[in-house]
Amino acid sequence: MAVEVTELVSARESILDLMSQLQAAESSEEVARIRRELHLNVDRFKRARADLEIELRGSDPVQQAREAAQRARDVVTDPEHPVGKAIRDGVAAAKRKREEMEAVRRRQATGEEATLEEESAEESQEPPPPH
Repeated sequence: MAVEVTELVSARESILDLMSQLQAAESSEEVARIRRELHLNVDRFKRARADLEIELRGSDPVQQAREAAQRARDVVTDPEHPVGKAIRDGVAAAKRKREEMEAVRRRQATGEEATLEEESAEESQEPPPPH
């Protein structure tokens, strides 16, 4: 990997140097020569970047991270997994709580006074959370 990084940096530096030379060029022949060199260095940069990407894609830590992310997605989306169930139950509870709070705010905004007994009676009438 060190070779690809070194090649990448070297090509980048050459490109930057050629860009400044291109701005200072005075003849059309000099511009043409610099452009050819610039194209060669851009190709060299692209090859080094592609080689580095290939090497990084196959590296153990990257592969392990991808596998861990896929396992996490599987856990969350599996309807039978306890973690997925817990997440869905938590989301459902948060939605119910938000709806309760919004109902209290609406009643307060309209001037209604809800007693604790009324609120607890409303809560007991709500269906149980889906599993």
